[in-house]
Amino acid sequence: MKRIYRYLSDVIIYVSFFSWFPFVAIHLNKVWGGTLTGALLSLVAVLSVLISLNVARLADHYSKKKVLDAIYISYVLASALFILSFWYDSPVLYLVAFSLLSWAFTIYFSVSKAIVSDIFPSEEWKSVFSTLHVIFNVAFVAGPVLGGLLAEHGVWHAWITMAATLINLIAHQILTEDITPPPQKKLNAFQQFYSLSKDYRLSLFLLGSVLAAQAFMQLELLLPVTIEERLKHISVSLLHFNVDAVSLFTLCMVVNGSLIILLTRFFAVLSDRYSLRFAFTASGILYGMSMVIFAFATTPAGFLIGVLALTLAELLVVSVQDTYIATISPEDKRSSYFAAASIRFSVSRIFAPQMLLIAGITGSTSAFMIVALLAVLSSAVFLLLFSFKQGKDTAQQSL
Repeated sequence: MKRIYRYLSDVIIYVSFFSWFPFVAIHLNKVWGGTLTGALLSLVAVLSVLISLNVARLADHYSKKKVLDAIYISYVLASALFILSFWYDSPVLYLVAFSLLSWAFTIYFSVSKAIVSDIFPSEEWKSVFSTLHVIFNVAFVAGPVLGGLLAEHGVWHAWITMAATLINLIAHQILTEDITPPPQKKLNAFQQFYSLSKDYRLSLFLLGSVLAAQAFMQLELLLPVTIEERLKHISVSLLHFNVDAVSLFTLCMVVNGSLIILLTRFFAVLSDRYSLRFAFTASGILYGMSMVIFAFATTPAGFLIGVLALTLAELLVVSVQDTYIATISPEDKRSSYFAAASIRFSVSRIFAPQMLLIAGITGSTSAFMIVALLAVLSSAVFLLLFSFKQGKDTAQQSL
């Protein structure tokens, strides 16, 4: 029952967030313009990281269950603010509502994984984390679809979000046991992060992951620009269907998303047959190969082969990344470890878009080759990580 509830809780939290997320920029851009809207949403994202680190520390020190209570209540309050923003036609209330929703979502992303590590035995971690990753990817697709259907009915959208979260909150009170954290020294957020950074396993994991993520994020940044540039004036046939630049990029995204959803559980089972060292290093090499393919692809088939290589790289690690963090984190710091690990996404979002600037100066081929080099460097970092004796022992313990 507790496993089913954890899955349903993730469905509600993730679908609710992604049903709002894609439409916030559109809604606010109509009122404030792109520059101010972009600056404000970037500020919200930066604050999300700082808030997540602070609250994760509190979750480890006091109670993860109470932090989840606060997250669900924040979702309810955000829904109420969305309702008021539509009633009073207030973009300020709309931004505040989304900010609260975004911060609660970021905190949930790390604390909920720490709870999974606490309540499930280690031999079940891969299965649970891989299923949660599938749920995240499904929500990433289903959320915007739901948001699009309710786009003209914002008040009803907010009421539905509120109702779903209240159900989640009630189920949480009934089904979740509070685990009293062991006593630990009180640290502020910066002291806590400095303490975590001294764990070389976490530091090298973050460095390698940030380097590898530069490749993955080009799927939505440099790839569509390159496809548009190289196929802009032509329409070619693929399996008897006419394919233009827009439809090819859409197809690439569908292939990647579908394979991740369908094969994540399979690779979670398959990962018992290979080591963490192989998973992370091979993933970096495959990311690099996909970037090289994109660098020289000039046909739909070439771009699709690149997407398949990139997807395989992702599948090798999606089922073991959270398991690795759960394995190396002390019981009294799991929320903090997962919060620190999630920083890799925020840092990657800062650096990955710079490839568009480089592509504008040197061309997309050079930009992709630079990203390929970074991906291969990530493999070197992971080789270094698992070359240490402690890293090897960790890899053996987690499998």
